[in-house]
Amino acid sequence: MADQNYYQRLKVDFSGKQADFPKYKIQLKATLGMAGWASVLKPTFLATMPATEDAVMNDSVPTEKAVNEAREKNAKVVNCIIMG
Repeated sequence: MADQNYYQRLKVDFSGKQADFPKYKIQLKATLGMAGWASVLKPTFLATMPATEDAVMNDSVPTEKAVNEAREKNAKVVNCIIMG
């Protein structure tokens, strides 16, 4: 339940209308920035993600730890968008 409340605070509504998208985009950037997840929206972020979802990473290897952190951050952003 705590996770649900957290994502509700990060809620950004979008009507699905093209005219409303610019406002949604700005609000999403601000919301993700406040949560510390703004880097997910940068084009370079995709390069930090593993090639496959089921790739196993070792946290004792610094580069693989960074990949795991990116994967977790990406999952949180996706949940925020879906629950919004």
